[in-house]
Amino acid sequence: MKNVPIITIPLIVLLILGGVIVWNESTSPLPSLTTTGSPGSGSVSSTSTPTQIADWKCLGEGEYAEVVNDKKESVGEITIVVKNEDTDKIEYSFGVSNAAKRKHPPEIHKCGVYLLKSFGFDYATGQALPGYKNEIISYDYDGQERMAIQLSGENSQGKPEVYYSSDFRVSPDEKYITLVRGYEGKDDYAMIFKDIDTLKDIFILPYSEVQKKSPGVIGSFGLGKWIDNGNIFFADLFDGAWSSAFVKVYRDTWEYEVLPTPGNYIAGVENRVSPMIQYFAYTDIPTFTGDQYMTDQILKEAQEKGYQKHLYIADLYKQTVIEIDSVPPERHRFNMQWLSDTKLQYELPDGTKRTYEVQT
Repeated sequence: MKNVPIITIPLIVLLILGGVIVWNESTSPLPSLTTTGSPGSGSVSSTSTPTQIADWKCLGEGEYAEVVNDKKESVGEITIVVKNEDTDKIEYSFGVSNAAKRKHPPEIHKCGVYLLKSFGFDYATGQALPGYKNEIISYDYDGQERMAIQLSGENSQGKPEVYYSSDFRVSPDEKYITLVRGYEGKDDYAMIFKDIDTLKDIFILPYSEVQKKSPGVIGSFGLGKWIDNGNIFFADLFDGAWSSAFVKVYRDTWEYEVLPTPGNYIAGVENRVSPMIQYFAYTDIPTFTGDQYMTDQILKEAQEKGYQKHLYIADLYKQTVIEIDSVPPERHRFNMQWLSDTKLQYELPDGTKRTYEVQT
């Protein structure tokens, strides 16, 4: 196996197959809308008096919840159904109107269901209407609204404004909710951690601080998930189908790490990061880069020049890369899957499955 040093690339310019591919940074933050808020404000979006989760009606022992959503329309009613784990029978249910049915799916937790609601927006024309606003609402299992965070709405002049993106993540114990404020290019662009009981900002990670800590990383915040039993939250910085780095935030101490991806990593869906965000498996000839024409050209050139398609594992902390396998350049995916934080399973073109374990 070969060890390959990682070269961190400060711009989205990747050398591959003897040519140069330039990835143009692209973000589209609804150009007709503006954003407001300043680092540390944390008050522009709260629209209801929060209640303590201790007062919420939670799922009982032997109960679980499901969301019934047909997704036939952008905004409409969904149903929260509570069932018995042993019999699978419905014990009770309640409906929620104005749910944003095609965006971030509702998150189901022990004491609440967290979902997006949309008002006053014409999805056919893309225009905001009078009364426009988007919110994250939580309901307990009595069907009572318990928390509201306004993501966008009308300002004092009746103009639509955006405070946060429509993506969010709730910690497993329902203590924190993670949001993204603004968008790349705004001075107040940041990842925000709010206390669900108080709706106060507990930790703000400005985009500018991430770039100071790891010069050269670029892209928009992409929320990942809570890992390690909710003790760590991870996100990435992405531009289209390419991630320049992963960000790990340690709960309660609020220390964080920025882990750049390897220099020979190309955009694409054919990659997997290990459960604890230490190792990153990827290929140098992905089956899709985000642009079909570019993907076809990469594959064609590789076949003409007799290149192999390689599978690599990068250690994001040591900034080193190991080549673990190679196959002819075909429209084949390795179908990578981490079985543990050090053990990767992948598939060869003939269907054979192999396992590689990182030596620590």
